[in-house]
Amino acid sequence: MLTPVSYGDFGPVFDQFKNKPVDAIRYLIGVEQGECINALYRRDIGYIDIVWGYNDLNNKGFGLKHIIEKHGKEIKQLGFEVENFIPILVQYGNLKKSKESDKLLLESEMFRVIIKTVWNGKEKKFLLSAFDLRKEKKSFGISGTSGDRNFTDESLLHQTNDSNKYTNKFEKSSLGSTNRVKIILMC
Repeated sequence: MLTPVSYGDFGPVFDQFKNKPVDAIRYLIGVEQGECINALYRRDIGYIDIVWGYNDLNNKGFGLKHIIEKHGKEIKQLGFEVENFIPILVQYGNLKKSKESDKLLLESEMFRVIIKTVWNGKEKKFLLSAFDLRKEKKSFGISGTSGDRNFTDESLLHQTNDSNKYTNKFEKSSLGSTNRVKIILMC
């Protein structure tokens, strides 16, 4: 185990993963405790910590453990590992206001992550939870729409109604010396 810089409300605090969310998630999965501060970054939010958290037998909880145990299979159905999916959704999801002033929502067509902004009365931004919006749409009788949605010129989210399976496909093209990666989700 790495040497923590301190101990906080979520256990050992690790600062070795600044701007390294994939490595931070993998590390927390391995040690099953603590938090990696400043692991995620988004320009309109700032730095976001990733906490291990907890999850009970009824899937009530928060943090990475909760997301993995409650939504890990759904994320794999999309063709991703959790450590890759969370940073993509945080970076490219639409920022939405929450009804609760201490939470931020980042959404795609299919998933939502929640960022908590206050903990024990102090400012702290960390990954709280996630939701599969496909379940919500099904329960309300809403179906997806076809079409393309550009998150940035570096990635593309594509949804189609031709299949119920979710897969991901990485396309690489060379533009001079720059490699571009397009991420395509098909549903």
